Amino acid sequence: MSRRDDPKSLTFKTLAESASTEASDALLAALNSGDKPCRCLASQAIIEHRSQLTILNLIREVDTLRDDVCVALSREPERFTAPLRQCFQRGDKYELRNAIEFVRRCGCIGHFSDVLAQLEHWDGDIRDVASIAIRHQAEELAMRLLTDDSSYLPGIDFDHARVLRIELLSELSRSIFQFDRLMNPVPAIDAILILGRPDEEEVKSVCSKYGADCKEIVAESLLTLKSRPIFETICEAQKLLAPMPVFTDALSKRDDQEFVLSLLTWMPRRITSCLEANIKRAGALPWLTTEHPTLQQIPPSLHDRLIALLNCTSLERDDKNDIKKWVVRHSSGSGRAAASDVLNWLPHKEVQHILYNALVDADNDVEAWATQQLRSQKVPDTFQHLLQRLDSERPQVRDAAREELASFNVERVFDLFESLPQSTCHRCGQLLQKINPHVLDEFREELSHAFHWRRVRATRAIGELGLVDELLPSLTVLLEEPEWSVRRAVIEALSKSDSPAALQVISSMAGDEQRQVREAVREALHRIEQRQRPTEQTLAAEPSA
Repeated sequence: MSRRDDPKSLTFKTLAESASTEASDALLAALNSGDKPCRCLASQAIIEHRSQLTILNLIREVDTLRDDVCVALSREPERFTAPLRQCFQRGDKYELRNAIEFVRRCGCIGHFSDVLAQLEHWDGDIRDVASIAIRHQAEELAMRLLTDDSSYLPGIDFDHARVLRIELLSELSRSIFQFDRLMNPVPAIDAILILGRPDEEEVKSVCSKYGADCKEIVAESLLTLKSRPIFETICEAQKLLAPMPVFTDALSKRDDQEFVLSLLTWMPRRITSCLEANIKRAGALPWLTTEHPTLQQIPPSLHDRLIALLNCTSLERDDKNDIKKWVVRHSSGSGRAAASDVLNWLPHKEVQHILYNALVDADNDVEAWATQQLRSQKVPDTFQHLLQRLDSERPQVRDAAREELASFNVERVFDLFESLPQSTCHRCGQLLQKINPHVLDEFREELSHAFHWRRVRATRAIGELGLVDELLPSLTVLLEEPEWSVRRAVIEALSKSDSPAALQVISSMAGDEQRQVREAVREALHRIEQRQRPTEQTLAAEPSA
């Protein structure tokens, strides 16, 4: 049995098709059911019901309707047009108040002008309900256009919403034009600021053309309303070549968390010269200090944009650096990356402390950021830290280490190999071959250099890096060198290898004419014997098959 054919659905279908008073009462009663699916079926049945009286009774009971019922009803706002018009035309205070509330709760934005007219009403209660409805509907429409989220005004598609915005701005502007007739002009001004854009005529008019009282309301609304569309209006004004002073003033004074988070979320990745100039013109933003609670509540995911904004302000460098120091200690990887320039202003020990802590941070991106800073900040044991992170389980950290080691070359090895442990040196040799496919050729060129001290240095490096077997032919050629220090360096390098070929070459030099070379041969053979002895003893101890 399909859902449409189940007994409950069939019952509501029958009630929807009936014009009886009993059917109407049953549908209205079902709206208060504790069963949500039942309320949903009742809502749809009322929309399909042929009785206008049922709709009027529904409007009269608006205060008892649950939120999910209002959402269901808002998908068909046209169904309520005639009954709502009747309520607005009668002028009965009770029905008028319920009609306004129904318009607000059920998304009947087509009656915005009817609600707007109530701002001239003599009765304060009616004006108050109308004021709330006007702001609410303006915000719902603005949010629909900002987000294209159909949970806002679900009965209106996006293109219709765009047309409605223009129509409502026009109606609001006509209402404000008669400013003195309005008992409460504030909601209409708020709605213009919510729906309008800072460069549109309706917004510019309320900011400058309707007298001091109107300007005062605009200034107060921009400073106090906690509405995302209002935040967007303030922010978008900063992109203009010459924003109206009231928007600059709002940017310079607001320090509430909601506005600051919206501002940082809005901040573009690319800062234009116009935007930078307008932010600088706003002066020292009150929340841009490490002591302000709003700054401390900004999530790390927005710290990179915080730094982008900070760099645009007119704050003194020391004040900027205080915030950047706070960011590089507490932020995510992207936030710390944005504030990394502050490391150049900090004492070296403080920088090391920050980076060492970041290297053991639980956040992958934070460790990756620290890895990228090691070389530029000349942290001790940088090379060992980078090598360790080549085997990290964190992809971001491995990539950061590889990027930092990309400039690791033969010349760099010559500066490092004597100060590194042997295991690290061997790792360097493997790393060099991974990073630079031509590294062996570069070593061969160094082995044939005109200066003998360069040949000796290259020979010793090859031994320490574990590249003897790969470069054995080139090393063997050097044994014909007249300079004994080169021949001795070759023997010492060959002693690092356990290959039979290297052993054979060393043995062939036992009769060298130079005493230092012969001593090097004896020492090399001894070292090889010492390394091989444990292996031979182990093999001897194993039982034969």
